[in-house]
Formats: sequence, structure tokens, C-alpha cells
Amino acid sequence: MAKEIIQIKDLKVYYPIRSGFWNRVTDYVRAVDGINFSIGEGETYGLIGESGSGKSTTGKAIVGVEKVSGG
Repeated sequence: MAKEIIQIKDLKVYYPIRSGFWNRVTDYVRAVDGINFSIGEGETYGLIGESGSGKSTTGKAIVGVEKVSGG
């Protein structure tokens, strides 16, 4: 078995929906909700899906460009 080099558990990225006079958070858009996977040394993976399914957001969250959050 290959040495595990990355492990993602329960990855979530939520964007707040703000509304009203005070611009308060009223709900969240769940861009990525509960992704789990691991990649071993020497393994290659691809992330596929429809437009708007969260592929880019997942990649950005893994490298730290996108803030990982939960609602």
C-alpha cells in the first residue's frame, strides 16, 4: 500500500447569503459539503463533474486559497 500523502476528511466550504437592512447572514450556499478522500504516494487522481459542482472550490480549499468553513 502506498504511503498516504494527502487526506481530506469532511471538507466543507459554505458561502454566506446576506440580506436585509443590517446585511446579516440569513443562510448559506453549500459549495462543497462533506468530501472525503486520500491520495497515496505515486497515485494520480482526477476530479470530474458538471459545471458548478465544486471542483475548483475543492482544489482551492485544499491548497489554502479558499477559506474552509461550516455553516
